[in-house]
Amino acid sequence: MLALVVAITALPRVASAQDADRKARAKLHFNAAKVAYQAGEYAAAAALYKRAFEQSPHPLLFYNIAESYKKLDDCAQSLHYYRRYVSSSEKQPLTTRRTALEHRARRLIADYARKCPPKPVSPPAPPTPRVVATPTPQPRPLATSLTKTPQRVVRRLSITERPSRVAIGVAAGPTLLTLASHTTPTMWSVGADASVRLGSVFDVGLAGLLTPVPFTTTSGSMTGTALLTGVMASAGAELPVSNRVSIRAQVGAGMLIISGLGAGNPFFDSETQVEGAISAVQVRGAAGLRFAATRSLGLQVMPAVSYSPTDEQMAAEVSLMRIEIMLGAVYRM
Repeated sequence: MLALVVAITALPRVASAQDADRKARAKLHFNAAKVAYQAGEYAAAAALYKRAFEQSPHPLLFYNIAESYKKLDDCAQSLHYYRRYVSSSEKQPLTTRRTALEHRARRLIADYARKCPPKPVSPPAPPTPRVVATPTPQPRPLATSLTKTPQRVVRRLSITERPSRVAIGVAAGPTLLTLASHTTPTMWSVGADASVRLGSVFDVGLAGLLTPVPFTTTSGSMTGTALLTGVMASAGAELPVSNRVSIRAQVGAGMLIISGLGAGNPFFDSETQVEGAISAVQVRGAAGLRFAATRSLGLQVMPAVSYSPTDEQMAAEVSLMRIEIMLGAVYRM
């Protein structure tokens, strides 16, 4: 009876020793793989990373295997292991996930899926089963740096998990514009745009901007409202900086139409008579932040600068450069 009790109480220690031995072997394979990779021996590096996985499974090893095959220009194997990395990493606690690596892997998956058809590949050999009488602690994840202790996980929204292809935005904000000698209250602009993604970062689309320009001549004898209407083709880029926030930049080029140019308008001298509307080329640049409120709805702040050359008959003080501070919302589909 005493021998049986001693054997049972010794089992956790044996299992712990087995874990330590497997972890040590995995570390040896991992270090050897890094040396092989740095020496340009990418096939050997991939094989050694697979051996490390057999001893201590962790999603980051799939990423390293995919990077090794990427160096070998093995499109099918790279695509396969990037997919395995993303699939395995999504099952990990959020506190231990590498968001930047997942975003890069998804982008490479999209690129490889267009470049080459996936080929069937052999998955790594499953880890050697451990036969123990009692449950044992799982091996600590193997990685290039220390991992955080998992805590209570709250699922957070990520704008990088499922990039939307079409986005529609509306915005409004104050506008600064230099005019001739007229009393002009604060001006406001309203705008709308629609864009289609070309990949994980870039997009193209159309944008429109409307700016009413109310005015009163210095003598107070005339009042009115001119109207600036801009229609442009646009191109943009958006990069995530966190799960909810991204940086966005946008440029556009098109046409500016100035209408409502009655007597005493703020763009021409009082002696100049203007009939109908005039047009000019317009270019615009904007940069700001987007915040994902839900998977489909976001908020944005986009300061912008618009420029159009002035007509030679306009008053000398007039400038068609506008500074706009646009606040709005964007809907993703």
